[in-house]
Amino acid sequence: MFGRSGKPEGRADKAGGSDASTVPARPPRRDQVDIALDRTITRETDARDASTADATGGDGGATPLEPHELPPMAADQYVLGPEVARGGMGRVIRAIDRRLGRVVALKQLTDDSPRRRIRFAREAQITARLQHPAIVPVYEVGPWPDGGMAYAMKLVSGRPLADVIESTGSLEERLALLPRLIEVVDAVAYAHSQRVIHRDIKPSNIILGDFGESILIDWGVAKLLDGAPAGIPPEPDLPGEPDEIGDLESSGPPSSDLTLPGAVVGTPAYMAPEQAGGEVIDERADVYALGTMLYHLLSGRLPYRGHGTEIVAQVVAGAPPALEEVEPHVPAELAAVVARAMDRDRAARYTAAELAAELRRFTAGQLVAAYRYSAREKLARWLRRHRAAVAVAAAAALLLAAGAVVSGIRILRERDQAETARAEAVRRVDELTVEKAMVDLGRDPPAALQLVAGLSRGSAMWPAARIVLGGAVETGVSREVGHEPMTDVTGFRTLEGGQLLVSSRRQLAVWDTARHAIPADEVLGLGFHGRHALVRRGSDLHPRRRQAGRDRDRRRHHPVGAGRRTALARAGADRQGPRLLADRRLPPDLHRHGPA
Repeated sequence: MFGRSGKPEGRADKAGGSDASTVPARPPRRDQVDIALDRTITRETDARDASTADATGGDGGATPLEPHELPPMAADQYVLGPEVARGGMGRVIRAIDRRLGRVVALKQLTDDSPRRRIRFAREAQITARLQHPAIVPVYEVGPWPDGGMAYAMKLVSGRPLADVIESTGSLEERLALLPRLIEVVDAVAYAHSQRVIHRDIKPSNIILGDFGESILIDWGVAKLLDGAPAGIPPEPDLPGEPDEIGDLESSGPPSSDLTLPGAVVGTPAYMAPEQAGGEVIDERADVYALGTMLYHLLSGRLPYRGHGTEIVAQVVAGAPPALEEVEPHVPAELAAVVARAMDRDRAARYTAAELAAELRRFTAGQLVAAYRYSAREKLARWLRRHRAAVAVAAAAALLLAAGAVVSGIRILRERDQAETARAEAVRRVDELTVEKAMVDLGRDPPAALQLVAGLSRGSAMWPAARIVLGGAVETGVSREVGHEPMTDVTGFRTLEGGQLLVSSRRQLAVWDTARHAIPADEVLGLGFHGRHALVRRGSDLHPRRRQAGRDRDRRRHHPVGAGRRTALARAGADRQGPRLLADRRLPPDLHRHGPA
């Protein structure tokens, strides 16, 4: 049995002198112990790193050995396989490291010389120090038993970018490779941060792995710039040794994709103008090579055509054809990025980190700095970037518009139905009104006239109402009926005091001719059955009994309709119109009054 202290129960603590009945103190919590232990280890590690830095000059590691100081590689620990690539300075063999049981790529120096040994060792050391996912890792370097040099590195299974570009048949297929190329640009940006430039970037030095990896290989002609980490030996400058630099290409006739020997280092088709001209170069020469590789990727062809020194002369002479001329369907933003990366003025080019950021902005649908967008292009890109939200908003707007249209149609239909129902109701009311007026005509003519006066404007029952009006006149009752000014006179009859009982199609009124004279000395119209005429004499209106001959002639020269409209139009010159009298009793012998 163990107690909470972790010691057997029932035994005294010899160190503390306590008996078995004493309960020991509770130990610290485990997380507190872990924190204290971490702090101790951190302090020891920091102290050890500081002492190591002091001993090694501050770079945190030992100075790399010179090529002649490297221990020989354990050749018996490698099982050599077939050759996978060969170049001017060496070959690459597929091998198996028996110590770890892994497949590696073993690069061997084939043409041994003091200068090549130094270059070969520098290549392995520089590649080993550039620890980036897109740069192949180096496992071991040293002399090989046959007297040459070799180093082991990761074997990348894949195809060179040059072969992949050659196999594509459309711009869409080549654009799909752009994210793989961005990884290489990141690797170059990392190398530049370590003050190392590659000097020979081209599609054949980029391996696209079978599992999505992109590897930049062949750092054999890399150059260290001022401020590079200490420990890498400088470039050899041995007299009497030709400066022949080769890449891992199959042997064959010279082409624009082979690295040139001599003072000008690099591949002609991917050289920057200052590199082709033999000037001192810096990181921006690599950026130009990356832009040229983008040009090749997007157009499917090299910017310059020819072989070797012919292309070098073209590079020095002037810029290649614009990318949008070679491939009209290339996105304008990418064409602008390539143009800036390949600018002949090195000061106007990107840095490698800026180029990687520009390419990422393009692939993410964002604006790139090298291209000047119009307002229309910005709107189109914004719509593409937010297409989901725009589609939802457009669908909602369409639904709202459709709902508004349906609601409007429904409202209009209901309004039409209401107006139809109202018109039908008014018509029915007018019919009932006239029917009741005709019933009341014999009992109470004034009430009948009052009902007729309530007919609506434009009612179809006004012809029937005239029957009621005529019946009321025969009974000796006059009342103003209707709502509109008289526009025509269908009949009149003289009353006492110089008044006239005038009727139209919709009204019946008494005119006071003494107060509202009509300024016209002519026949205004004919009376009932043509037995009377209304004429103007001086300032008075007089009814006159019709004489057979003269009135017939007057009627022929003055048609009744025209005469009525003219007289009433003149009478209507007075805005107040004729004075209308209502509820005036007419004498029962009205038909006997009037001038002889």
